[in-house]
Amino acid sequence: MADRRTLPLSPSQVKLIRAQLAEAGDLRAMAMFSIAVDAELGAGDVVSLDVSDVWEKGKLLKRPMLLLGKTQKRVSFRMCAYTREALGKWIKQEEKTEHDPLFTSGRTDRQLAVGTFRRMVDEWVTAAGLDPRDYGAHSLRRTRASMVTGKVANVKAAKTVLGHGKRKPTVRDFGGED
Repeated sequence: MADRRTLPLSPSQVKLIRAQLAEAGDLRAMAMFSIAVDAELGAGDVVSLDVSDVWEKGKLLKRPMLLLGKTQKRVSFRMCAYTREALGKWIKQEEKTEHDPLFTSGRTDRQLAVGTFRRMVDEWVTAAGLDPRDYGAHSLRRTRASMVTGKVANVKAAKTVLGHGKRKPTVRDFGGED
């Protein structure tokens, strides 16, 4: 079994959380949740995004290229329509420029703290009726990889999708056998 707080979300759980965030009208949360799932980003990478990472010359990029903080690897990902819509509305609502942090604290224009993002994820999963002891910020990173690799039947594919350099972290993350 995978470590607690890292279970990937199912497609129906993703839809439920997106619906709840949309109903609440929280554009920031909708954009953060969606890009974390689409780009398979960890908490530190989500909060360190700048507008220029997803926006260029007045338009959202369809396939942004990001530099991951932990591994220093460049990864490209396709943003789904929902994510592009949420990000576009968020950037316009907040009148952000390409030089601004993408996600800021509600009280300041400073980059959102990792701990704040993790607490938000706990609130989202709890509101969806899920146990926050099983799902956390790392769950968002693992969700798309799990969907893409067919519930992780193929550890090699999951390794590639997640950008892991070695097999061991992927096996550990998905509870497979080494």
